[in-house]
Amino acid sequence: MRRRKFIVFLGVAAVVWPLAAHGQQTPEVPRVGFVYAGSKAAAAPRIEAILSGLRDAAPAQVEIVARTAEGDPAQVAPLVAEVIAKNVDVFIVNGPSVLHAAHLATRTVPIVALDLETDPVAIGVAASLTRPGGNITGVFLDFQTSRRS
Repeated sequence: MRRRKFIVFLGVAAVVWPLAAHGQQTPEVPRVGFVYAGSKAAAAPRIEAILSGLRDAAPAQVEIVARTAEGDPAQVAPLVAEVIAKNVDVFIVNGPSVLHAAHLATRTVPIVALDLETDPVAIGVAASLTRPGGNITGVFLDFQTSRRS
């Protein structure tokens, strides 16, 4: 549960930081983009976790722009492009396929990733672990398993 709250905190920080820089301008409702490669039913608890974390961290109103690929990998990239076209302030991704599509789709929208499968340097979304550069942050765990005979 702590890991989920930390991820949501990163997303909230990415949304709130640019808004604070605008000073006395009329506040707009921040938009958080989210694309899930699986089904709507599986995405629902993840979206609720994002909303719960946002409510805890920043009580202001936030709009979630969410889409699900319903398990069809061919739909991930078009859905990512659709969500980014909605002018989201931050994009939250879960898993390598959505991360890869988001990385290709934008270099300006902040991307907060939870990817427990890949090494961000090996897949080309970060220059190095010490100086990643770009617009991607988050939690990456590259669990390598070895087989012993």
